[in-house]
Amino acid sequence: MSKKKKHSLKFPVDLPQLVSSYLEQNSGKAFNPKQLLSKLNLRGLVDSQVILDTLRTLVSQNKVQEVQFSRFQFRYEHEFYEGIIEFNRDGYAFVTPQEGIKIQIFPDDTGKALFGDLVRVETYSKKSGSYKGRVQTVLHRNKTEFVGTVFTKGRNLFFDPNDPKIHVTFKINDKSTQYVKNGERALVRLTNWYDIMPEAEIIHVLGAAGSHQAEIHTIILEFGFQTEFSPEAIQESANIPAQITEKEILNRKDFRQTTTFTIDPVDAKDFDDALSFKILPNGNTEIGIHIADVTHYVLQGSALDRDAAYRATSVYLVDRTLPMLPEKLSNELCSLRPNEDKLTYSVVVELNEKAQVVQQWFGKTIIHSDKRFTYEEVQAILDAQSGEFYTELNQLNLLAKKLRKTRFEQGSINFESEEIRFRLDDNFHPVEIIKKIRVDSHKLIEEFMLLANKLVASYVAQKRRKPPLPFVYRVHDSPDTTKLQQLAGFATHFGYKLNFDDEKQVSGKLNQLVDSIEGKPEQSAITQVMIRAMAKAVYSTENIGHYGLAFRYYTHFTSPIRRYPDILAHRLLTQYLSQPITEIGSSQTLKDQCQHCSEMEKKAADAERASVKYKQIEYMSQFIGRTFKGFISGITEFGIFVELKDQYCEGIVRLKDIAYDYFEFKPDKLCLIGRKSRKMFKLGDAIRIKVVKADVIKRQLDFILA
Repeated sequence: MSKKKKHSLKFPVDLPQLVSSYLEQNSGKAFNPKQLLSKLNLRGLVDSQVILDTLRTLVSQNKVQEVQFSRFQFRYEHEFYEGIIEFNRDGYAFVTPQEGIKIQIFPDDTGKALFGDLVRVETYSKKSGSYKGRVQTVLHRNKTEFVGTVFTKGRNLFFDPNDPKIHVTFKINDKSTQYVKNGERALVRLTNWYDIMPEAEIIHVLGAAGSHQAEIHTIILEFGFQTEFSPEAIQESANIPAQITEKEILNRKDFRQTTTFTIDPVDAKDFDDALSFKILPNGNTEIGIHIADVTHYVLQGSALDRDAAYRATSVYLVDRTLPMLPEKLSNELCSLRPNEDKLTYSVVVELNEKAQVVQQWFGKTIIHSDKRFTYEEVQAILDAQSGEFYTELNQLNLLAKKLRKTRFEQGSINFESEEIRFRLDDNFHPVEIIKKIRVDSHKLIEEFMLLANKLVASYVAQKRRKPPLPFVYRVHDSPDTTKLQQLAGFATHFGYKLNFDDEKQVSGKLNQLVDSIEGKPEQSAITQVMIRAMAKAVYSTENIGHYGLAFRYYTHFTSPIRRYPDILAHRLLTQYLSQPITEIGSSQTLKDQCQHCSEMEKKAADAERASVKYKQIEYMSQFIGRTFKGFISGITEFGIFVELKDQYCEGIVRLKDIAYDYFEFKPDKLCLIGRKSRKMFKLGDAIRIKVVKADVIKRQLDFILA
């Protein structure tokens, strides 16, 4: 009795469709008939010859291609795209060349691309709008210099970039090995990438990893900032005369006889704003908001201007400031120091008893500050209701409170993020973490700066010109509707009911929520979700208003020593105050400058946060093995972020370190639930942890549950 051939069995499934669908689902991968038998669970039903015959038929129909002998893959019409490649921490990448197309790239297919590079990608799969591809070539490097740590392996030196998104290790070329040692921080330059590993040369050795100077310089270079000004800019600043000429004074409104003072942090070195105060015969108050006239010294197109435009902002790290302008300007000529004549650009307002603007004036001035106050000194005078310039300070404070009240009534949102500072010893080790507390003296200055910025923007925007006069606006878009709904859903877990259906009531609802959560355990968690729902403020020539402040027109005018957009605003206002009105440069140039300033502002904020994180972790390194109280500030699929209550530091409890149960992440509820114990961890929960690791090099703080 002869055996039946397996392939002669009746098979109820459409085999060509089954094979074709599987190959399409695994586009880019090749299989032989035996592998497909196994993958499709067809063993015992058909044999490999039947599969091979099916594949040959699909080849003839141009649905499948034979890429090697007896190895087949889905025939896909390859497409090519160009775009910026981005990586996650696991080495997976994606490119979004245009709206609606996102190409996923597996680690083995990223080629010689690094994060941020412009690449050409070849797609090999498309299913349900999801693309898969491989990097064909790198068209342009995002950057070729990197900062990180050098380490030895055998007789060779290698380099580990500090940025976790740079997913490869570099080999240090032989010419550079004499300059650097194992465990040192260094700045390197990518020189070639012939094989599987890129090669780099040492540009600058920063010092031993973990040391203060090495880590701070690592942060500075990591975010692309410079510590030195160009020789041309230094020479220009040295040549600027300190003397103010009589001719210059005659061209300005003279406020030197009007009571004037500055109010700044105790450790401030540059004072770019001052307030003058005068009671008018009609009982109203004249307030001069005087801003350092930086554009008098920094001429458009000069070396100083080029340096400032590139830097775009000052950067404030825990132990130093990277100024936008050389010290002679930032700390001397432009700093509104007491008992010195200073050139200023001013917004002078007449306010009635309701803090309403009766009259306004913009123009170049000269002032003579009578006093340099710190915030603490002003607050002490206000609290004591007596002291130097108490009458003036008290009246300013009363007006500021009315301005603030009106602002909130008109829809301004009361976001006040927590800030900390460090007390460092002589070796720059943190010995204390101090939470900054905002008091009336801070809010006093803030309100008058907001007023000046609003009035300048309103003046320019309301000039009747077609097309409108180009200007630098500080804009803030309305919050994302979907994210607001997520916030509402999240807040319900803590007992807060929110309804954002009426757009006109959103800001009021947010302010009510801010007031309700103040001082409660869930404050930090809800505030974080609230901030994520908000758009980011940026610089733009297209005015859409400032949602967070509820201002129709807003700009940055009051800090030209430390922000380049303010310099641009000063120059533009000068042109628009002149008769006839003249314009500066092209609108496109101004747009490009706005985009650059927005990008540099974000980098500066990231660098500042990195320096704070570094010092927090260094501070906590003395408490390894100690137990602390905290609350859950974040939850992900891999761990629980915990903020310590009194130390203001955040670390992570990794799920792999919780041995007693397996916890599942519930993203809709932002919580973790144990499979066995049903124990739940959710945002805002009080929690006790033990510090197990403080890695200052990776800036990571690790906890376990106590």
